[in-house]
Amino acid sequence: RSAMRVSPLLLFLAWAPAAMGFLGGAPMRLSASRMPVSALHAPRGLSGARMQTGGVEALGVGLTNDDYLAFGLAHCYTMDEGNLAPYWVVEPLTGATLECITGLQGKGTVTSYKRVMALTVGDAVLGGVEAPTGLNMEALAPLTAGEDAHQCEAALDRAFAAGRTLKRRQEAQVVKVGEICEDYRFDPKVDKRILNAVNVVNDDDNVKQDISIDVYGRKEHGGKEEINPLGLMV
Repeated sequence: RSAMRVSPLLLFLAWAPAAMGFLGGAPMRLSASRMPVSALHAPRGLSGARMQTGGVEALGVGLTNDDYLAFGLAHCYTMDEGNLAPYWVVEPLTGATLECITGLQGKGTVTSYKRVMALTVGDAVLGGVEAPTGLNMEALAPLTAGEDAHQCEAALDRAFAAGRTLKRRQEAQVVKVGEICEDYRFDPKVDKRILNAVNVVNDDDNVKQDISIDVYGRKEHGGKEEINPLGLMV
């Protein structure tokens, strides 16, 4: 008879709980729900984490006050009783967005961003990475010059998230720190950004199959039969 082979991993899994009980201890359990957020998502040894008791938030993890941030002045709209009103927004830009609107040799995509400004984290964020409280709109004043601009939603969270993308891809840092660039294909009417738009779904939104590409045999049956979701004639 051939001896039955048992996997070493199975032997270890069966032996470990008994060994822990013999030694007077309890098997170690790791509960993700009890672990801080930074332990699950944040890299080790990076400065700039902000910790709070009862739940850890690492807004600035991975960044320092000398790191690079970019902000865009976006021309958006709000809907008011069926009419569109211009609404300027200051929002952080990711590395991908900045590269996309810049393009090669200044031939970027059409964008709603009128201008872009680059700052360090320490200049753009009140309190820096150690104790961030909000964006420094005074430092961003040159970006909003001449326009009544507002901060985007979750501006601080988005700023740190965008900053990490720019740190990983430094070639996307195409605007020098402290400078403003307006050399973009700015056209807010091509793809209007309506901030408070409400999508109302009705029957007119249903996609109906044209008879020319019929796959259910409606032509053969005079087109009067109904088709159920399974594609069967009823």
